[in-house]
Amino acid sequence: PPRRPVRHSNGPSEAGGGGAGEASPFRRFRCTFGQGEEGGAEDILRIGAGGGKCMRHPAERARGGCVRDPPGGAGTGPGPEPRPGGLRSRQQFRGHMRVLSPEFRIFVRILVLMQPQMEKQIVVRLRNAAIYHADNPFGSCSPRKLAERGEMVLADIDFEVARGEFVYLIGRVGSGKSTLLKTLYAENRLVTGEGEVAGFDLRSLRRKDIPYLRRKLGIVFQDYQLLTDRNVFMNLYYVMKATGWKNEGEIRRRIDEVLRVVELQNKSYKMPFELSGGEQQRLVIARALLNDPKLLLADEPTGNLDPVTAEGIMRLFQQIAQRGCAVVMSTHNTSLIEQFPARALLFAKGRVREMNLAAQLAE
Repeated sequence: PPRRPVRHSNGPSEAGGGGAGEASPFRRFRCTFGQGEEGGAEDILRIGAGGGKCMRHPAERARGGCVRDPPGGAGTGPGPEPRPGGLRSRQQFRGHMRVLSPEFRIFVRILVLMQPQMEKQIVVRLRNAAIYHADNPFGSCSPRKLAERGEMVLADIDFEVARGEFVYLIGRVGSGKSTLLKTLYAENRLVTGEGEVAGFDLRSLRRKDIPYLRRKLGIVFQDYQLLTDRNVFMNLYYVMKATGWKNEGEIRRRIDEVLRVVELQNKSYKMPFELSGGEQQRLVIARALLNDPKLLLADEPTGNLDPVTAEGIMRLFQQIAQRGCAVVMSTHNTSLIEQFPARALLFAKGRVREMNLAAQLAE
């Protein structure tokens, strides 16, 4: 449709009481925003106008005033209160956008494009889930038979983890912490409830899809699981080749990046047995970060380390979470939890529940 003629208010305001030379950031528009069904556009106008006077046509001003008129201004008063509602269609939104200045239209479109990124991004979601321990969970047995034959470990699991969040899994040995982690990286199969990890549905996950899920995760094992016949660089190089990296320059660049993150950039030539326990754990963390994961799963990563080394590993995990990667860590080390407080999930009696860690530490 043809554009409306452009007229800027560079003279006295039509509302009266405004000084001469008062300029408006908008082109002239019909001030039906904020009233009736188009109430959702009132917020847009308030952002752009910055509290300026309304530019409504005189005929419209005579019909009932404007909600944007200042107290004491000319016209018929404050006018009716805007009714709740929003733009009902994309055509209405485009119609309202045409009457705004080009600069503000660009601003509004940027906000619309950024909205999905601004929303909370969930990387782990479990709803009414129950976890069973069974042999060959991804075999030919149906979920119903797995639930009948397997041993229930956890029930009524209901929680979410967002990107950049740090979460402790706390509980006694044998309470199901490691079993939950194995379910998240598809070592165990979720047979009841709902589960989603990094965009993959755990209920409908097939065996051939498991490698693609794990490429979006980082896994830190307590026993390291390093290749003892390869040096630090080749341990990382082997993983990158196995996960589909082809370009040699990109592989070397990425290895250098993760080694700098864990402060092992000067030890890429050393064999695993030449590293201390803390350095081996840092190498495992570097391996977990190679594919820029959305979620890092750590199963008792400080269990075999001395307190000073464990403190350094915890600081590293916090830095990783601040970069936007969610960290889920199982532990029973209460001293580390007190020193690095974060959100906590308590495992007890086959259930998982949120734990108010701040209140527990205060006691």
